[in-house]
Amino acid sequence: MFFEEGWAAIADVTAEVTERVEAFHARASARSGGAPVPRKTVLEDVAISVWEICDAATKVGVTTAAGTLVPASKRLLEWDDPRKLWNRHLDLRLGNVGSAPIPGITDAELRARYGAFLHLPVAIPENGVESSLSFLEEELANKGANREAEIEVAAQIVSAFDAGRTITRRLARAEFGAKLSRRSFKMAWAAAMDVRPALAAGHGREEG
Repeated sequence: MFFEEGWAAIADVTAEVTERVEAFHARASARSGGAPVPRKTVLEDVAISVWEICDAATKVGVTTAAGTLVPASKRLLEWDDPRKLWNRHLDLRLGNVGSAPIPGITDAELRARYGAFLHLPVAIPENGVESSLSFLEEELANKGANREAEIEVAAQIVSAFDAGRTITRRLARAEFGAKLSRRSFKMAWAAAMDVRPALAAGHGREEG
């Protein structure tokens, strides 16, 4: 894989985050003498950590076969469920446009959607990645610290949805979750989706 200097491939970012999350949980389990953390939990921590890095990215690009970078929309890196390692456009582990595990979609349909950019690797600025990684262990250690606030915001989102209100991530963040960090809001939205899966269909745009 070849990239312009100063850019990091999403697949490489995901691999780095995976190693760090696995190491964090291994150390925590060793210190406590407890059982290993379930793989599902580890992967959810990886997913939300990578989406955090994607959210913080100032821009997005795709790398051509010639190694040059073409600017792309940040919508390529909008999460649907922050606990999953994919969205509608790509699987974070593969990092290529059109690599999302969508059942039944054909290569012809993908080609119609993405054109010549299908299968090209997605990249984000490297300096932002390094900055986010420096806080990763702290965020993992503080996981659950705001659980009560997350549950409260999730309940407010569900209540607004049940009342028939237009509710997107952006609107919910502004009205209910302004005091939450981006990471905590992701968990609140995920908790609301567990109760009302239909929220996934009206996810809106990135919450900022």
